[in-house]
Amino acid sequence: MESERLHYAFGRFRLDPDRRILWRDGQPVAIPPKPLRLLIVLIEHRGKLLTKDQLIEMVWSDTIGTAANLSVNIASLRRILGEKPRDHRYIVTVPQRGYSFVADVRLTDHDGGISPPKPPAPETIPRIRQVAVLPFRAAGLPSGSEYVGLGLSEIISTELAQLREFSVRPASSTRSYANTTLAGAAAGRALGVDAVLEGTLLQSGQTFAVTAQLICVEDEVVLWADSFSLPVSELTEVAARITRGVIKRLEAATALAEPGNLTENPAAFRAYLHGRYCQLALERDSFEKSVAFFEEAIALDPSFALAHAALARAYYHMWWLGMYPSRQGAERVEAAASRALELAPSLTDAIVCLGFVDLGGRYRFEDARSRFEQALAMSPLSTIAHRGYAQYMIATGQLDEALRRTRLALSLDPTSLENNVLFGFTLMMRREYRKAVEHFQAISALEPRFTWATFLLGWSHALDGDLASARDIFQRMNAKATPPWVHAMLACIHLRMDDKEAAKAHLADFSTAASRQRLSLFWCAVVNIARDRIDAAMDCLEKARDQGEPFIALIGVDPRWDALRHLPRFQELVLQVRGGHADLL
Repeated sequence: MESERLHYAFGRFRLDPDRRILWRDGQPVAIPPKPLRLLIVLIEHRGKLLTKDQLIEMVWSDTIGTAANLSVNIASLRRILGEKPRDHRYIVTVPQRGYSFVADVRLTDHDGGISPPKPPAPETIPRIRQVAVLPFRAAGLPSGSEYVGLGLSEIISTELAQLREFSVRPASSTRSYANTTLAGAAAGRALGVDAVLEGTLLQSGQTFAVTAQLICVEDEVVLWADSFSLPVSELTEVAARITRGVIKRLEAATALAEPGNLTENPAAFRAYLHGRYCQLALERDSFEKSVAFFEEAIALDPSFALAHAALARAYYHMWWLGMYPSRQGAERVEAAASRALELAPSLTDAIVCLGFVDLGGRYRFEDARSRFEQALAMSPLSTIAHRGYAQYMIATGQLDEALRRTRLALSLDPTSLENNVLFGFTLMMRREYRKAVEHFQAISALEPRFTWATFLLGWSHALDGDLASARDIFQRMNAKATPPWVHAMLACIHLRMDDKEAAKAHLADFSTAASRQRLSLFWCAVVNIARDRIDAAMDCLEKARDQGEPFIALIGVDPRWDALRHLPRFQELVLQVRGGHADLL
């Protein structure tokens, strides 16, 4: 019926897409068929960037269209809408890419009365337990700003994750959707969540045109939506407004996290987003880049709590990867995390980082457990808190509980590289080497550039006795500029294969690296065991304990030390690391 037909209203215009009539101030507008079809397509996909190829396919589906045809009709449509040069109230051009309709659009009845779509009543909204925030599709931004879309989703995820009512997939698990066409409910089903938040960020001059919508995965109903424009300088407010809208719609009982979490300094906020973009790669060089951006953000706004927490997390990864001297690494993590908590006491990431310092730097196992339990009490669905607790369980030899915790973390975020790596590592510590191999093979197939998973795959092969496969993996890694411990692994493998010449060459490369840079005593101990230098290996482990090397926390269960477990000297070292608790041997 006529009264049920909805029209699009924007500015002075109203469009009936069914009857293909455009009105301006209540009067019909003469508009040719192709510009009209173009207008309908742009409005139906408002807020989204449509490439030239996509528009040609949709508008000229019945004939042959060209880029020239498209340009001519875009220009005609702009004249009809009254857009002046550089006055892109309705249509934004993204150079070399396409176009987007950015004006606010309302749904009206046939008489022009406002009739916005009614969202589901609160009592009909399904229970939302898991939410994923997809990378925002950004367009029109300056070159080198590709981090903004992913960074924006990350900051919204972080803010929503402060709530207890539902879990939020971190940006590390949704980043792969930045360059795919999979979106909305389809992406939500792939991620295994109840609802998906997606949006677009289009820059035109000094203005952002923003759209966002929360979609129920089960029935594809839009639970909440918003579109607005803000100055480019107010990028922080984009995240805050969207977060507030989602929280209000889901009727979460908790307000936004402390005001100190965010910053009003746009340059600091952009530096933070850039740092998080780098950090998500989980690679050595990406951590170094992220630290520089977080330090820049903090220099611009020393009270930016999230930047301090992110810096602590970057320091933690670099410390465990051996990129800092042990004591220095632990001190850096502790300082950054403590400052974050001074500004915002409920930041779970910062609490967990302090737990990692207690566990891997100070060997204060019970203090670490208390930190992880505190984080879980505040954020029961936090995957980083579950990972921290799982690492405590591994270090104390509670491997069944550690496996349960890692499975729980995976159930909350099955695509997280960190969750998957820890799950595989737990299998290794349980001596389930074949299962670990299969798990790391799956990760490497999905993320072939993730070198840490590749390294653990090679190590799992070696522990399983498949020395040839381990050798091949580490040789491929060695062909790329990889850390010196790859030489350590190759030396050990060639020694076990009785290939003395190859082992000698890799031992020389390892020794050169050790003399040229600060190299973990942990890896020196690994090499000494392979060379049957047991006393030298013990000397290295004891010095590593004295220097607070993080992996020493795991010597009670790490299979690399199985050849030493019968030694009273090693048993005493384990007791010392575990605080004298004989029950943890």
